Formats: sequence, C-alpha cells, structure tokens
Amino acid sequence: MELSGLMNEAEADRQLADLASTFGLTRHQTEAVVDSILPEITRHLERQSLSRGGVADVISMLGEAGTTPLEFGREKGLERGNALLEQVFGTRDTSRAVAARASRTSGIAQPIIKAMLPHIIQMAMRAFSRRASGGLGDILSKIPDIGATAPAPAGRRGGSAFPAPSGASPLPGPEDMDLPRRNPYGDLSDIVRRGGSGSAVGGNPLWRVIRNVLGTALGFQSRGVVSWILRYVVVRFGSKILRTVLRRAFGSR
Repeated sequence: MELSGLMNEAEADRQLADLASTFGLTRHQTEAVVDSILPEITRHLERQSLSRGGVADVISMLGEAGTTPLEFGREKGLERGNALLEQVFGTRDTSRAVAARASRTSGIAQPIIKAMLPHIIQMAMRAFSRRASGGLGDILSKIPDIGATAPAPAGRRGGSAFPAPSGASPLPGPEDMDLPRRNPYGDLSDIVRRGGSGSAVGGNPLWRVIRNVLGTALGFQSRGVVSWILRYVVVRFGSKILRTVLRRAFGSR
C-alpha cells in the first residue's frame, strides 16, 4: 500500500513535503519510509478488527483522526500520534519493531523513523477515515436515531466529510485553533461495543458489516481469525522457514 493510493496527489505532496521538512529528509526518502509503515498499520488494524470490541475501537479512532488537524512538529500533534501508536500497536516494543523493519526496507536510520511514527500514523488514519466515511455514513443512515448525524459522503467538494459538532458557531476561526470536535462515529462505536438494539444491518451483525467496510477502505480481506493467523505466520515467518528447509535439504547432501 502506498500513500498515493490513499489520498489525492496534491494532498499527498503537501503532507510528504511537510514531513520531509520536519525530519530533514528528501521527498524520495520520506515516501519510502511512509510506504514501508502503511502495511504495518493496516495489518494491526486488521487484527484489531477481528472482534466486535476491536471494530468499535477502530471506528472510534477513525472518527477522531478525521476531525483532528495534522500538526507536524507540534507538541499536541506528537501527543495525539503517540496515543494512536499505543492504540494501534499496543506496546512500545511493537512500535520499535515496526521502526526497525521500516529502517531495513527504506534505508533510513531507525531513530529517525521512530520519531516519524507519531506523524505517519496520523496521516494514515486520516486517509483511512476519509476512505471509510462513505461506507460508514451509509451504515449510520440505516440506524434509527443516529442516522441524522451520519457524515456526508467522502469526496464532497467545498467542505469536510464530517459534520460540524452540535451547537458549533458558523463563524470561521483561525485555522490553527484547536477546537474540540464531536467524534462522528462515537454513537456507532458505542452501539457496536454493546451489541444491543440496532446492532444489525440487513439481518447481519453490525460489527461484521462494518468490518467489510473497513476491509475495503484499508485494503484487507474480511476473513476470520484462523485465516488471519495463518496468513500472518506465512508472511512473517514463511521466508525464514523456507530458508531453513532449503539449507537443511542441500546441506545434507
């Protein structure tokens, strides 16, 4: 997965330029780092979405990411990014392992990538949020009582893909003003987590319907736990196992 496939060219160019400037890298180096991190983020989100509670967590993260401005090099941006890293990767050891693999892939030093991670994950989650907004908005429109708060379809010109918070002033404010915004998927996340009334769409469990939407937006297939584990083992350890088998086979001759 590449950043260019997640957002329009102008937006990708602007964000990559900001990220490159922040860390003193070239555009090519920055793009190589980002493209090596995106599959890691997707894989962890896919694993997280294997349960109902995990799906609730993912859509809540997408809602927050879609309504939060990017702030490269600012303390608040760093705090948000670190919080997302903890939610997606779980532990600092996992984040360090992700940075180490990205370093081997991109050729950029691991400490630099580690510092870039809080910013990259915000870029990725905002892009994922935009891609999923159409499908999630359609689901929201089918659920009584909260359908009226459904986000507008992604890609609408002249405005955000997310609704303004209730009671918000129509007057514009400074672009860098960090105003609190309502998570457009907060109610949906709560319904999925509880699994109670309104937790089905078209006779199918709501969390599974949402997982299909997430799979389309994030680029993974909506398979079960066993399939995910098998694929994870093959991708992560398959090459090592193959090398061991070949070494033993040819070494015994």
